[in-house]
Amino acid sequence: MKTLTAPIITQKDAAQAGWCEVYDIYLKASIMTPFGTTDIIRITDLPGGLSFFTPKIDPEASGTQGSAATYQHWPIERRLVRGDAKFTNDKLTILASNVTGEWATMLANVDWHDVPFVIRKVSTTITNPTADDCVVVFSGLVDSVQVTREQLQFVCSNDLGTFGTIAPRENMHQNCRFKWADDQCTAIRFLQENFKGKTCGVGSTTTVVKSGGLSEDTGQVPWINQAVTISDDAGFILVALASHGLVEYDLVKFSGTTMPGNLTAGVWYYVAAPTTNDFKLTPSPGATKIAYSSAGSGVTVTSQPPYGTKLVNPLGDAAVTASTTFGQWTNQPITVDTVSDLIALTAHGMSLNDTIVFGGTTPPSPIVFGTTYYVRPIGANAFRVMAVPNGVSIDFTTAGSAVTFSNFSDYVAGNVRSRVGYWKFGVDTDWGTNTQGYWQLTDAQSGMQNANLTPWIQFDFGSAKTARLWRVTTVADLKMEELVRLIELFSSPDAATWRFEGYFELPPKGGVPYDLLVPKAASARYWRVCVRARWAESLFFAMFDTIEAHEGSRNWWASGQITFDAATTTVALRGVSRRVYESYSGALICAELPAAPVSGDTFVVERGCPRTFNACNERRNWENFGGFLDLPNQTIIR
Repeated sequence: MKTLTAPIITQKDAAQAGWCEVYDIYLKASIMTPFGTTDIIRITDLPGGLSFFTPKIDPEASGTQGSAATYQHWPIERRLVRGDAKFTNDKLTILASNVTGEWATMLANVDWHDVPFVIRKVSTTITNPTADDCVVVFSGLVDSVQVTREQLQFVCSNDLGTFGTIAPRENMHQNCRFKWADDQCTAIRFLQENFKGKTCGVGSTTTVVKSGGLSEDTGQVPWINQAVTISDDAGFILVALASHGLVEYDLVKFSGTTMPGNLTAGVWYYVAAPTTNDFKLTPSPGATKIAYSSAGSGVTVTSQPPYGTKLVNPLGDAAVTASTTFGQWTNQPITVDTVSDLIALTAHGMSLNDTIVFGGTTPPSPIVFGTTYYVRPIGANAFRVMAVPNGVSIDFTTAGSAVTFSNFSDYVAGNVRSRVGYWKFGVDTDWGTNTQGYWQLTDAQSGMQNANLTPWIQFDFGSAKTARLWRVTTVADLKMEELVRLIELFSSPDAATWRFEGYFELPPKGGVPYDLLVPKAASARYWRVCVRARWAESLFFAMFDTIEAHEGSRNWWASGQITFDAATTTVALRGVSRRVYESYSGALICAELPAAPVSGDTFVVERGCPRTFNACNERRNWENFGGFLDLPNQTIIR
């Protein structure tokens, strides 16, 4: 199931009219057809028919595989694919037109049970095609047939014994409307860059295949069961690992003969306070470091792949800008409403549990000047006050006089580099103008792929950087509707001409780093992140807690498949296929192989797809994704 010839690749962007399907149906006995007496029916949905070649797979006889053949036109099409489970046969419904009662009677007498079908896609515009210039989209057996005077309906399932390559190889997004073998995804899947031959290098194991030819990923190979030493550093666990390359908030997990105290085998922990040769641990980003109690024995570590220097962290405040920011309130005059216990302040921009102190002439009872209190926002223009985080709102009995408040956070864009504060946008107009419940955008902001969409945050890296991996963290302890949902990435050489890099959807959970992959990112000095949508209609100001960027990349081949050549050196690997779980520079991590590859073993690796919105965007196929609820829709009022 592959097409790697140059003509097919040239045709990948051709209109659908440039493709047709051919059907080979292998009957149990000869029948009389409009095309003569035969036991193999070869038809196509292309009007006028097609001269092509027979399949090069079973059940075509070995002596005729790849032979020239004529495919007669008959109105026929695939209608339904059910391919969610890989442990049962995939289902396919085929519909063909009918013409006469005699024809219907003749077909009804055919023994259709377990009759083999082979369906292939063929380009009609390739000059001098060969038998390889096709894509096998189905090979299976007829389960049942229904014959009427109007149509024939075949229900088929994959024959797992004769179909060496099962499609789809990866589970589909349950709502993606583009099923396997449809043109939109075939054009992506069978690009030459997504299906390549490679040669094994030294050091491969049954689950890690190494090759110098795996240049699509540039991220360092992760640590896998690497021996480490655990010690006590001022009461905290210290993990010693020379030149580990990990940075803060990278994920690591441990195993061992005896586990160190306070660590659980197989649980992911976050790197904290890393130096060149050691690091500490926290259970969550920014949490208290894990205390030391015992060193354990035979301890090993497995990590996420290190991606090297953080591009955002070393930037100065002036190099991190935003469409608008929300600054610090200092001695801001307020009036306390003792009836509603609300403090009204237009566009206050504060979030749940932000810290404030009161000042003034006379404090509102029971407030004590100089004591820290916590904010509970009530919409964008009012808030209540709590004595403890997530506590009960304070009931004001007096309003006080000349009351002011100050908060402790400065929500400028530069705060995404640290956890002192975070970026908030400053005004509602960043969303546009609210017209009867719709946010009306200006003409300058029209269109999804528009770097002028606000709110946005921008980074000046000082020189051109290829930012292939972004790690974004939204603010913790916020309601779901307050969190960022859909963002867009743009790059520019001059902060004036922008290139669209893709859409990404963030999960409805704050405080956790979330990786966004841009494997074909441009090399550019300026990068911009535009916030396109929140997880609900409520408008709040909190944006991002942290944003990281790295030039290392990973997982180009993830969700795909590795297949060793039929004549590869290691006999036990010949023709063996396994799923690829992850990929890094020089390494594929795959399902266990029957033997470890040796240097010189050859294989083909095919890029897969988990059928998610973000995966479709990583492959620059965003406009073809059809999964509800993730479509990047918008309504623009003019």
